[in-house]
Amino acid sequence: MGSKNTFFILLTSKLNKYDIIPIVFYLTLTGIIIKLVNSQYPEAKDFVFYYTFLTPILVCVFNYKSLQKLYSYGIWFIISIAQVFLHLYLLEFESLNYKRGNAANGLQLIWIFLIIHQIMRVIHVIIVKREYKPIYLYNAGPKILKGDPDYILNAPLSIIFIFLWIYFYNK
Repeated sequence: MGSKNTFFILLTSKLNKYDIIPIVFYLTLTGIIIKLVNSQYPEAKDFVFYYTFLTPILVCVFNYKSLQKLYSYGIWFIISIAQVFLHLYLLEFESLNYKRGNAANGLQLIWIFLIIHQIMRVIHVIIVKREYKPIYLYNAGPKILKGDPDYILNAPLSIIFIFLWIYFYNK
């Protein structure tokens, strides 16, 4: 399948439950964070900081396949623009200030992170002529037993490869 066909399929793909569940979870978490800040909860600053810091990482890691679909990417991009306005709202709370700034400063950058993520994905598809499919360990076992080739290397997976992957991945 060429890159043009891949892009067409991803542009016309509809959302499924694996696309909707993280969005609902994230919006619920956002509501909880706003409630904690409004109620002047003492540890709200720490929650906001971790929420801000982990958002771009978790969105791109756990939703990599979902972000390939235009509808899902559009929803996350709209959420990231809403995060800019949430950042402006959270600037009003003195309790969220650290010495170097507000705990919510990272919320204004999530949309940039999503754009960079999408640009790098498109560059990868143009160069390699296929979408990147991450290797998951739960898929590796059956592939080894069947002798199926690895998607990226087009070579048979081996037990040694799995152990090396685990070793270097956890460094």
